[in-house]
Amino acid sequence: MISNNNNNTSLQTKVLADARRATNEYKTHEAMVRDFVENFSSHDTKDPRWGGRKYMANLQKVVDRKAQTMWIDLADVEKHFENEEQELLKACVENTKVYLNFFYDACSQLFPPKSEGAERDDVEEWYKKLVQNNEEAQIPAHVKCKFLVRFLRGNTKPTMMRQIGSSNVGGYVVIQGTVTRNTPVRPRVDVAAYQCNVCLQESYQVVEGETYAPMNECPSDMCKQNKSMGNMQPILSASKLVRCQELSVQEPAREVPTGNVPRTVRVVLIGDNTRTCKVGDGITLGGVYTPVVRAGFAAMKKGPLCEMQFEAHHVQVQKTGESDLISADIEAKIAQEARDGDMYERLAESLAPEIFGHEDIKKALILMLVGGVTRKKEDGMKIRGDMHMLLMGDPGVAKSQLLKHVCLVAPRSVYTSGKGSSSVGLTAAIIRDPTTSEVTLEGGALVMADKGLCAIDEFDKMDEADRASIHEVMEQQTVSIAKAGISTSLNARASVVAAANPIYGRYNLNLPLIKNVALPESLLSRFDLHFILIDKHSADADFQLARHVGHVHQYKKAPGGEADVNHFDGDFIRAYISCARQYEPTVDTELMLSMVNFYAQLRSNERAQVEDERKGYTSPRTLLALLRMSQARARLRLSPRVELHDFEEACRLMEASKESCAPDDGGEKRRVDVEGAIFNVICAEGEKFADGEWMSLVNLERVVLNRGYTRKQLDDVILTYRSLDVLEVMGDMVRFAKEE
Repeated sequence: MISNNNNNTSLQTKVLADARRATNEYKTHEAMVRDFVENFSSHDTKDPRWGGRKYMANLQKVVDRKAQTMWIDLADVEKHFENEEQELLKACVENTKVYLNFFYDACSQLFPPKSEGAERDDVEEWYKKLVQNNEEAQIPAHVKCKFLVRFLRGNTKPTMMRQIGSSNVGGYVVIQGTVTRNTPVRPRVDVAAYQCNVCLQESYQVVEGETYAPMNECPSDMCKQNKSMGNMQPILSASKLVRCQELSVQEPAREVPTGNVPRTVRVVLIGDNTRTCKVGDGITLGGVYTPVVRAGFAAMKKGPLCEMQFEAHHVQVQKTGESDLISADIEAKIAQEARDGDMYERLAESLAPEIFGHEDIKKALILMLVGGVTRKKEDGMKIRGDMHMLLMGDPGVAKSQLLKHVCLVAPRSVYTSGKGSSSVGLTAAIIRDPTTSEVTLEGGALVMADKGLCAIDEFDKMDEADRASIHEVMEQQTVSIAKAGISTSLNARASVVAAANPIYGRYNLNLPLIKNVALPESLLSRFDLHFILIDKHSADADFQLARHVGHVHQYKKAPGGEADVNHFDGDFIRAYISCARQYEPTVDTELMLSMVNFYAQLRSNERAQVEDERKGYTSPRTLLALLRMSQARARLRLSPRVELHDFEEACRLMEASKESCAPDDGGEKRRVDVEGAIFNVICAEGEKFADGEWMSLVNLERVVLNRGYTRKQLDDVILTYRSLDVLEVMGDMVRFAKEE
């Protein structure tokens, strides 16, 4: 017990010593801040009055009412004191709340005179009156000034939300995340103005925090001498109000450990930072991590718990969904690799190399990650460039593993499962704000995956009502909401890749696609590609698969010797995809005619087939799918033009997706098994009748259909065994042939 007390005492002594040391440095740092604002020079600044003095030129814009914010780049602070110890930069990052006031004071002291012809500023009188009426009170620096001072991130690296702790309180922190909820922009009171109806004197109350008690006693000398409390009347026109908006920012999915709930932080935007982002946007945020100030009974609701928030200084919306800009080294490597070989083949080989086979599916996934070009017409109509893919097939063919791997590679992705998702969780939810009781929108998985990828596993297990909510998202790429008085649309420009299992557990190659999967045709037509993954029985393929899996478990990589070195890692694939998305390849007239002819031929071939023999359905959306795949193939080549071989590869993938459900050797084996199973059903039914007695085809068809087979399969079996003189048919009756 004595040792613990000694440890606590030594810790308190150390904290007090650090606090005294930091306080003693304030005077020195105040002078350094003033020197920085007054004398920092930049080659990029060329002001006619101040020359290269960047911050004096910016301060002149504030005085002339051409700007409302004084931006302080932390990289400039580091550059200005590069020959000295970086104590000021460290103090600005670790103790931002205090050092922000130093910059306010320095700017106020260095205020230059107005330029000739500048607008007259009536607000200055208000600020002078505020200071005069509160000479004895300590007024915060940001209240005394009519402008805002904010820090830019400089060279500060982003910090994971899970790594933010008590050492970051009051300091400048840069985080990345996705906006899940934003409130309407509302006015916030910084200074409340009152007028006494007895002595007619104006008084001002500085509001710090989210709650405050209104002034009810007049502080004037007249009311004090008369021993009256006065009658304080609020004056809204003389109060200082600022625009305020709150955000909920969720940490990126790649930073969430498996089995953990994503962290969410509250962000407060002030002034011109409001309306800079919306639900679903990925943002890089720089701000001060600070506790929420509450007063009175509101502070007791949370008990001893302290609610934290970010006071945002700088908000940057990520344009294409990638978390970081592509560095010069990565860009040079991308250009070199694109020149050296076919990146389409190499990227497909590098995508989930631990999964055996599925080469065409991996190529299609790479094309889906890149996507086509989104076109927007003058009348507002938009043609989507994002591709959608559906994976179906037998259990144990790595459908879920492919979805997991493609989510790890995508620059921005959201993974969800069918049974664990509802229509609200996929689209948007209505949330009531506990502070203001206003209703706001909170984006779901598809909104969070805007300009990215949304992977839905166990797609067939979803409820029909929940599954119907994504119809609009897959084609119009918006989420329309009309609930609780809110009528709006949210962007959901995401590619959807879904995995589903057949109705009967294993895929029946003798049934069309629509009868194997419990999905409506209106939803199936929205997928650009449908791949059927069949668990084929082949001794050679089974041996190679077992050897591949064993090698992966033993060496934690795919077999192939030195060839493994050529596989790209996830960071390079992500950077290459982000670089390829910057291209918008065009299609010439000759190639467009080839696309039209190919589509017309597909439709013609389907018309010639019997309905039960069709393995898929070709709609006008198929033509757009071919165009998107061709553009994605050209993007992977970093080319501004779609070539003929790009379209040929798109046609090959389309044919491969249609042929994936066509019977081959394994399918023929299944067909024979189906014939034997149906004949066994006929034999079982024949045992119920005497020898030579006729059986009704209607009853026999009912029994066969209940077993999961079709009438055509029954007719084929009867025709086969009739040719072998095993069965006899007369009208709608059938019996076993009598032996002579």
